[in-house]
Amino acid sequence: TYGVSWIQDRDFLFTHRHYESPNGTHFVIFSHLEKWDKHPVKSHLVRGQFAHTSGYIIKPIAEKQCHVTFLTSTDIKGWLPLWFANRVSRANGKVVTQVRRHFESNSN
Repeated sequence: TYGVSWIQDRDFLFTHRHYESPNGTHFVIFSHLEKWDKHPVKSHLVRGQFAHTSGYIIKPIAEKQCHVTFLTSTDIKGWLPLWFANRVSRANGKVVTQVRRHFESNSN
């Protein structure tokens, strides 16, 4: 949360698929789910969605090195000020750094 009380919280409902190609490239694809009875939209949330194909492409480039591409086309639904939407978008890139730290701390 960003501490902006007049902006309504969002949630996203999606599934993902993982595919590894013969050359070792990994694809993690996110797909928006319109609805799911186990997770109905809550009245205090706005349900955003992935507008098109979103996910990660993880391509090995050397021993213990890879290139990560994060692709997203997200419709956050509702209104948000542009400065806030840009701030949140930049924060999404930090996920790749967190994944890197996870693998570095858990490597053999």
